[in-house]
Amino acid sequence: MREAVLAYFDFKMNNITRARVEPSFHGVWKDAPDVQAMIPQFSEACLEASIAYCEYVWGTYGRFPSYYGPLRTTLASQAHHLDLEFYDTFYTPGAYTETQAQHNELWHAS
Repeated sequence: MREAVLAYFDFKMNNITRARVEPSFHGVWKDAPDVQAMIPQFSEACLEASIAYCEYVWGTYGRFPSYYGPLRTTLASQAHHLDLEFYDTFYTPGAYTETQAQHNELWHAS
């Protein structure tokens, strides 16, 4: 489990680092470098706690994850009204769809 956790942390941190240095890998934030610079590095304590937890689960149950199959997919959805002003302020155009932009007009007009 230690090897698996270390591989995951390495993958995660390499992708965060890549996002910080490749302008084409910025997502939809207007100030992507500033946002990505706020992503904290994982502490050694966090890493060791993750390893200890995963090793406990593996040692106790003989599998990981312990209570459901490793290929299980959970589907979920969330319904809410977007704050379009927030997205217009902090995201690049295209962060929401035309349908989302017209929602209040189409569904809640008086």
